[in-house]
Amino acid sequence: MTPANVIALFATPDVLLRHCYLHIAGGATKSPSLPDAPPPPANGQAPIHTFKIEIGDQAVEGFTTGISGFIGKRKEREFVKVTKLSGPAKAVLAADEMNAYYIPMVQTSDVAAGTSHYTLPTAGGPDVMITSKLSGCRFGVGSDAMGALLVSHVQPDLTVGSGTRQQDLTTNLTGGFNAVTGTFGIGGAYDEMAAVIGKRTGAAWKFYCQASSYSNSSYQIDGTTTIG
Repeated sequence: MTPANVIALFATPDVLLRHCYLHIAGGATKSPSLPDAPPPPANGQAPIHTFKIEIGDQAVEGFTTGISGFIGKRKEREFVKVTKLSGPAKAVLAADEMNAYYIPMVQTSDVAAGTSHYTLPTAGGPDVMITSKLSGCRFGVGSDAMGALLVSHVQPDLTVGSGTRQQDLTTNLTGGFNAVTGTFGIGGAYDEMAAVIGKRTGAAWKFYCQASSYSNSSYQIDGTTTIG
């Protein structure tokens, strides 16, 4: 498989996430562990950025469907690294690059400050959305008071006790929406890590979560779920 093949598969996210493990990197914003990183962009339409697609040589175990999935059969899948490049989106792309709306990771304090949610347009621009890899975070989909589509990727507050941390995260995240469509979170959509992408068809967006884990020196695709 080539980067161009992967880019083409973004048109069918359910197929992409079954056949390729997505390792999303780049785009770090300010957080307790990265205090010197830049703050996330202000609320508004999600920014467009350029992403580089690379095929790795790591062995990745993926799940299967149908009868083979029922009996627990696994299959080797492609390792795909998706890296957000610095700077504005490119007007002219290389064969291994693509443009997409990018949703940065924010903090629960950003939700409280009203600076955590981003809109995705129903027309124009790319028809793909990418966010940073989730590992304890929660990704939410909802709307504002005017009905515009909102999405957000929020890291839990690590100063909150582990027993109530996820509930605190959920309360903060969903409190930032006028209405909530759904969320991808640890203990539900995934248990260890997740890659989340969005795809617009016509004017409607749908969101896909690929749950994954790491053990025995290799990654595994554990399953997928959708919102929309």
